[in-house]
Amino acid sequence: MLRAHGQDSSLNAVIEKMKTPDGREVVTVSGRFYLWQRQSAETLLEFQADSAVLFFQEGQFDLAKEKSGRDLAQGGLESAYLRGNIVMTEGRRTIRADEIYYDFASKQAAVVNAEMRFFDEKRGLPIYLSAERLRLVGESLFQAEKVQLTSSEFYIPQISANASRMVVMREEDVSRRADALAQAEQATAEQRRDEAAHWEGSMYDVNMKYYQTKLFGWPKMRTKFVRPDIPISSLAVGNDSDFGTSVETRWYLSRLLGFKEPPGMEARLAADYFSKRGVGGGVEAEYEDDDSLGRLIGYAMTDRGEDDLGRSENRRNLDPDQDVRGLFGLRHRELLPDDWQATIEVGYLSDRNFQELMYRDEFYTDKGQETLLYLKQQRDNWAFTILGKARINDFETVTEEQPTIEYHRKGESLWDHQLTWYSDSRISRLRDRYDNDYARFYGTDHPSEDFYTFGSTRYEVDWPFMLGTAKFSPYVAGTYAFEDQNGYDLALSGPMASNSNNTAMLGEGGLRASTMFWKEDPAVQSRLWDIDGIRHIVMPHVEAAAFEETEAGIKQRDMV
Repeated sequence: MLRAHGQDSSLNAVIEKMKTPDGREVVTVSGRFYLWQRQSAETLLEFQADSAVLFFQEGQFDLAKEKSGRDLAQGGLESAYLRGNIVMTEGRRTIRADEIYYDFASKQAAVVNAEMRFFDEKRGLPIYLSAERLRLVGESLFQAEKVQLTSSEFYIPQISANASRMVVMREEDVSRRADALAQAEQATAEQRRDEAAHWEGSMYDVNMKYYQTKLFGWPKMRTKFVRPDIPISSLAVGNDSDFGTSVETRWYLSRLLGFKEPPGMEARLAADYFSKRGVGGGVEAEYEDDDSLGRLIGYAMTDRGEDDLGRSENRRNLDPDQDVRGLFGLRHRELLPDDWQATIEVGYLSDRNFQELMYRDEFYTDKGQETLLYLKQQRDNWAFTILGKARINDFETVTEEQPTIEYHRKGESLWDHQLTWYSDSRISRLRDRYDNDYARFYGTDHPSEDFYTFGSTRYEVDWPFMLGTAKFSPYVAGTYAFEDQNGYDLALSGPMASNSNNTAMLGEGGLRASTMFWKEDPAVQSRLWDIDGIRHIVMPHVEAAAFEETEAGIKQRDMV
């Protein structure tokens, strides 16, 4: 049902009707009017304009008999051409324009000199899109020409993105999620509203402007109509004695390249300039989904400077001996069927000092750069693993594992739950790789880099029980180890052991005991520190063990 209403009873809209040769009724309206159509139980499609040409099927137009009220006419409308100070509203989306042609059957429209307002529900902010030509291709697809996108409603916005062409659409998968949320009992109104308001746009031949000054141009960008809409993520400008004047920028990679960023992924492009060293660039990305997660970083820079890494003389004025330096790191974990998981890592550095110079936080707090493949199957109380690790940075000292296979079982019940069994077994094919500058640092050639085999297995049986509030666990354990390179020829205190072998065995027995004491004091209260009573807990633990070994190389000290 569609009706036309005069906005003010004192302003009479002039309505004229005629018929076309094919029988359709054409109605012209002159004077300010209001037009509406119900789209759904919650949504109205509304128009206001100064004049219009309306197209009806034969017999559908009904001119109101009573002219005293505001109701002028009603009928089933096919299409409409509107002109002059147009305001089109559908839900929270508003379009202002000079001219509109709208097809009600296909829900398509052509708009001249349009300004469309989106609303970011999460932040409560409007987003404005202005275009010389705007086409509504479907309910969830717009195409625009000569576009300006901004979050400011001023005629000349402070920050804006200007494009020759733009395509705006509502994501199909988001719409499906919105429908699913609407049907789910636990879905909140806020969740449904946020999902329904999810739009994305692709912009072509883009110019970013500050007022009317062009900042930069790019062939294609994407936007989700949330702040910030510009593709830059961060900008840092500084100056110091090592790098000179520096400009470090991070950009949203998906917006620059114009592709849709997959859910769970964040990717940034790094573009840097250092007046005393050179230019650098790279990519930083993190991603996660139901079955995998990972991180990738790649960075390269031209470098004509020297490294100052500390206060001592041997840490200052270091020549990197390379004009191009960088790093590449990849860490990926994939969950596989049958309780398997795979971890892949690649860690490449151009030289020993680059990470400490450019990524100091990671150098001091992150794990070392490794290149490995790790497979693990874990189920219940056991785990089986395979590890292969290789060295690709020749300035590092690393033990390669090609491969290492391990099997672990924890807390296996024996003898009707009276005893508990633990086992850990490992077999490895290893090779010690030394720094290529080992002789320069240590004044002698590095030891052998031949492959060797190492294996060990340890078994432990515990007998846990309680006496009162105390827990006791007597245990016995045995270890067997094999190593065919140097064997066990180095005693614990340092000197070479006599009559050493490639195999060794270690027996141990002991007792673990623990208990717990506590006292509650509900009288301690504090609104400032959010305290409603306190509890003191004391957990004493005692362990005593004795060892017996076959080789001095694995000698252990008896302890209490």
